[in-house]
Amino acid sequence: MLTSTLEQAQLWLYDNGCNKIGYNHYVPYGYFKLQPQGYALGSQLPWTVNIQVPGDPSSPGGGNFNPYIWYAGFGMRQPMVDLLRIAVQARKSILVSGGTGSGKTTLLNALSSYIPSRERLITIEDAAELQLQQPHVGRLETRPPNVEGKGEVRQRELVKNALRMRPDRIIVGEVRGEEAFDMLQAMNTGHEGSMTTIHANTPRDAISRLEQMVGMAGMPMTHESIRAQIASAIDIIVQTQRLSDGGRRVISISELTGMEGNVVQLQEIYHFVRRDVTAEGAIIGEFRATGVRPRFSSEAATLGHHFGKDAFNPQVPL
Repeated sequence: MLTSTLEQAQLWLYDNGCNKIGYNHYVPYGYFKLQPQGYALGSQLPWTVNIQVPGDPSSPGGGNFNPYIWYAGFGMRQPMVDLLRIAVQARKSILVSGGTGSGKTTLLNALSSYIPSRERLITIEDAAELQLQQPHVGRLETRPPNVEGKGEVRQRELVKNALRMRPDRIIVGEVRGEEAFDMLQAMNTGHEGSMTTIHANTPRDAISRLEQMVGMAGMPMTHESIRAQIASAIDIIVQTQRLSDGGRRVISISELTGMEGNVVQLQEIYHFVRRDVTAEGAIIGEFRATGVRPRFSSEAATLGHHFGKDAFNPQVPL
């Protein structure tokens, strides 16, 4: 493991045959191409300051760095943390939604810490940011084409290959295209408890964007069948937001409960209520339960997971 500052990242160099030539210099993080030799010069800056140097661009090696993740950074209260912990341990598939810089990947890292160590995990990312601490983790990373337009490895291909690696869960850093179809298929065919993130401003927008991405796969599916796939595959949507004061908050936790007609049904369990703004511009608010109890609570109880007595009481402050 190499340690870098926040302004620099470890550099590595590959030839067109994906053979690592090797560099040990520090450069500003980014992605570069060297012409006309056709070498790809890449660097990455994970969300921690520890840099992992991969042996192959499509399978970066994982480390044993144990990050300290504070849910207080999102303002979350203990009942909300308990809900997400139980959802992960009960193998409920989770979609983390939010805008750029709202903390989606950070939250995904935090959620992954609740996955039992006995499970085999496969992560798929554009840039290796996830730092999973389980012993059985396979990490796959996309690769851009070289100067000749060849050698590209896309997320959809990695999702398909991940299914052949016998994972218990698949964790995709972010879905943004046609790989959403294969991700939903995996969640519906024995890979419950998988997790991913998506760019969207509300949970309802996240469902709409996911529907559009599945349509990009070019499969002959009606809108109703796509929505049915989404309702069956996704269990929890966690909405994050970067507020005007710069703080990051989990503003909503919702559960998908199935279909009613042609509409995917959502029920909000917790939400953030804004109360005031200080003279310095800091937002004052509180988290409230909606009074809705998650549908999987009975299933979780059979696994030994129990919620607090007032965890979903809207009259009790969290």
